[in-house]
Amino acid sequence: MEMSGNNWYVTAAGTNAGATATKAAVTGGIHVITDVYFFSDKDGTLLVYDGTTVVIEAEYDISNEVHATSWTWPKAYITGMNLQGTLGGAVSATYDASTADCRITITGYTKYY
Repeated sequence: MEMSGNNWYVTAAGTNAGATATKAAVTGGIHVITDVYFFSDKDGTLLVYDGTTVVIEAEYDISNEVHATSWTWPKAYITGMNLQGTLGGAVSATYDASTADCRITITGYTKYY
């Protein structure tokens, strides 16, 4: 799903695997990731990409997370990033592991030139 206008969000889910949320490249635009949200039932690695270049890598240990009452699995947020992608390029975030369930969402906006 995506928001209207220049603001957007992309969500992906995985079962018995990881998940990747990708905002496709646009001509004349730069995607800016502002937030990443994810949850999983398994320890793993979060990777944030500008095209194919890893710009953030973070290990996630679910034993250190607090369970929320409305969710089965621990969840994590990275907010206020303003991570600018390359002109005309895609941006994405991947969480590489789950036993039964994981979900990842990136939010941001696109600047056009």
